[in-house]
Amino acid sequence: MTQPGRGEKMAVKSDNSATQRFFATLDRAKGILIVLIVFAHNTLVTQSWPDLRGFFYNWHVFAFLLLALVMPFRSDKPGFLTTRFVRYYVPFIIFFTMTWAAMVVLGGTTAGLLDRFSEWAVAVLIGSAALLDQASGARLFWFLPALMGLVLIRWAIDQFHETVRPMMLGLVAIAGFLFAGLIPDAVKQWLPFGIPIALYAIGPGLVFAYLVTRALRADPGTATFALYAVLSAAVCGLLYAYSVSRGSALVLASFDFYDIRSPDLLLAHAGLAMSAAATVVFAAGAMGEARWLQWLGQASLLIYLVHQIIFVGLRAVAFQVDPELEGASRQVAGIATFVATMALSVAVAWLIQSREALNQLVAPRDWADWTRGLDKLLPFRA
Repeated sequence: MTQPGRGEKMAVKSDNSATQRFFATLDRAKGILIVLIVFAHNTLVTQSWPDLRGFFYNWHVFAFLLLALVMPFRSDKPGFLTTRFVRYYVPFIIFFTMTWAAMVVLGGTTAGLLDRFSEWAVAVLIGSAALLDQASGARLFWFLPALMGLVLIRWAIDQFHETVRPMMLGLVAIAGFLFAGLIPDAVKQWLPFGIPIALYAIGPGLVFAYLVTRALRADPGTATFALYAVLSAAVCGLLYAYSVSRGSALVLASFDFYDIRSPDLLLAHAGLAMSAAATVVFAAGAMGEARWLQWLGQASLLIYLVHQIIFVGLRAVAFQVDPELEGASRQVAGIATFVATMALSVAVAWLIQSREALNQLVAPRDWADWTRGLDKLLPFRA
């Protein structure tokens, strides 16, 4: 095999640098998003400023689904489905079980232990927000089953011959976007892997992925990224104003999204989510390296999983200090608990990541990674 020449080496190095910048920008975007999610999930904040909840809940977690579709999808890799299932469902089951166990121990319900275990099992198998909420009060974990649902849909499409694969992907994306909302509400919460959400989101996600990937690969520089962010924010603002004027809202966790019966709101809310997510991505591109923000993005899953548990504890402390907690005192408590929740969540994520065996056990990359973590933490397995 001939060795690459100097020009070829420079081209390879340039390609690698461009790829690194691409993924670093996405990590910074995840970092911005996780801060916004922790903020929006703080009920002391959203009760103090109710309009903030209406704005963020239209797109904040949706944006993570959109970003997931920007990432490379290589379903032909050996063990692809197993790897994704382990990567999403191991942390989902561990953290959901922790919150479920806490509710059982603290006596948050009068149901018997067998009934509670049945609720746990059904919630794990289905993964809808309503069932997760019923079992543990922690509905936010719906995101990981829905993310797996997106993977399963795309994997199934990839099983078709490559000549018909683009057509199948287009048909599923269009049909899901237009008709997923027609699935009866009583049925949606019993469909596993957040399938209704995944069907609705895959169309906007593919459009978003195409546009954002082109912009990031072009790598136009921080000034242009800042301009893109401003333009995206303007579109987001206009679409949000339209949704407010129509009294409409989108909450994926509750399957509150539109369908072909309301085409204007269907397009407006998809555009709102895409433009908001694009604003975050382009803002991340305009921020330069910002390695601390990049680390936040890389730790975003762990932060997402622990932040609500931490906030619930801090909120209880706040009400112990001031049982009334109204007006200005609620606003101060909201900001204080947000900062504390963010700081403690970051500390927990750092602690988990800094302990290799613990990180492998709680947030494994694949099956082999998880079993290595088990072997290190459970010596008798060796």
